[in-house]
Amino acid sequence: MGLRSKAFLLSAAMSTLVAAGCGYAMYASHAVLPRAVPRRQVGLAKALAAAIDGDRHRRFTDLRALQDDEYRRYWRFLRSVRESDPTIALLGTVNYVARRTGSRSPSGLGAAQRRPARR
Repeated sequence: MGLRSKAFLLSAAMSTLVAAGCGYAMYASHAVLPRAVPRRQVGLAKALAAAIDGDRHRRFTDLRALQDDEYRRYWRFLRSVRESDPTIALLGTVNYVARRTGSRSPSGLGAAQRRPARR
């Protein structure tokens, strides 16, 4: 067996091990993550999502939205929620936009609120 064949087999074996490890990590995380997020935070996230009008939020796709009164209202609302709860470090929204390719990806413009890092 030549050196190229051995290198290929070693590469294939390593790729298989990495894929199996990633698969197991994803499987294990499904069992752990639901318990890791407190019910209170899930309830808060659902309430915040219900408070935002999806049709209006869908319009926030570029920097012109920063001038929109509705965008500013959502931004102030999320800021007030974040500031009222010290356990929230980051609170924001994601607006998925259908691109010409048909894929859905974040538009990059969300009403994110970030708390300064603690030192």
